[in-house]
Amino acid sequence: SESSIEHLSYYDINTINIQRNETMAPIVPYQIDFSVKNIGKAVANTKKKIRFRFGFANANALASGAKGIDCRGMEHDVTFTWSITSGK
Repeated sequence: SESSIEHLSYYDINTINIQRNETMAPIVPYQIDFSVKNIGKAVANTKKKIRFRFGFANANALASGAKGIDCRGMEHDVTFTWSITSGK
């Protein structure tokens, strides 16, 4: 099943993706937001918080001809905190 995809090999993942693309509508990603903030304590530039917000369009809405906000689907928020001095 796709819930245990982290345990599959590269070949198995590609097979799942090929099967998904043959039976389902295309997966359409979209960007919502991107931001970078300097958050270092002593020197602000030494630590950064990077945030990506993105989503995948609702396939049913796309198939029915909807456009713009009406097609918003599953959305995700990914945030990284990066220390430029230590690399962590």
